[in-house]
Amino acid sequence: LMDRLRTIPTRQSLELRAEVASMASDLK
Repeated sequence: LMDRLRTIPTRQSLELRAEVASMASDLK
């Protein structure tokens, strides 16, 4: 999923990546 976002340099992908990162940190 992260690799797929990296191939799409758009604002939506950056925002989505930030949300995923925050969620992942919350799970930890």
